[in-house]
Amino acid sequence: MQFDTTEELLQYAQSKQLFEPLVEQVIKDFGLVGVALNIPEPWKAKAFSERLTEKLYLLIMEQHREYVNLLYRMDIPEKELGPYKSDTVEEAKRMTVIVLNRALRKVRFRAEEGN
Repeated sequence: MQFDTTEELLQYAQSKQLFEPLVEQVIKDFGLVGVALNIPEPWKAKAFSERLTEKLYLLIMEQHREYVNLLYRMDIPEKELGPYKSDTVEEAKRMTVIVLNRALRKVRFRAEEGN
C-alpha cells in the first residue's frame, strides 16, 4: 500500500494504531544517521508532518551527506526517488511522503508479524 499524500498516510496510520510506532521509527532512522529529529510530545499528525518536512528541507539544503545517508539507511530504492525537483520546498514535501511510506511499510510489517 502506497500513499500519495502525508495526510492520507497519517490518517491510515492513526486508524490502524500505527501512528506512534511510525513516529518512533522515523525518529530512530534519523538518529541512526546522527540527525536529531525533535518532535514534541504529545505527537500530533500535522505537527509531525510539518517538522519532518522542515528537517528534510534543511538536510537537502545544508547537510546533503546526512540526507543521502538517511535515504540509504531507510533503504529507499532509487526508482522511488525519481527526478530531483529544483524547488527545494516541493522536493522536501515529496520526500516526506516517500520517507513516511517507507517507515510505514516497516511498522506495518512488524505489526503483522507480531500477530
